[in-house]
Amino acid sequence: MYIQLNKPMTWQEKRIKAMNRIVRKSKNKKETTEQYMAEFNRVCVSNAKNKREYKGENNDQTIYRK
Repeated sequence: MYIQLNKPMTWQEKRIKAMNRIVRKSKNKKETTEQYMAEFNRVCVSNAKNKREYKGENNDQTIYRK
């Protein structure tokens, strides 16, 4: 049985969910996972209130997708 909470997702939860989706769909999961490890850590420790603030904090640390 699945219980859904009426709590809205934070931007961190949405971003982590998106990263997991990208890794799951990729052909080379190991390489893709390694690319997103640093971003995962940055998202978890970020004090930003929304994605725009987060991007402002990390505008010089862009992850490039192949």
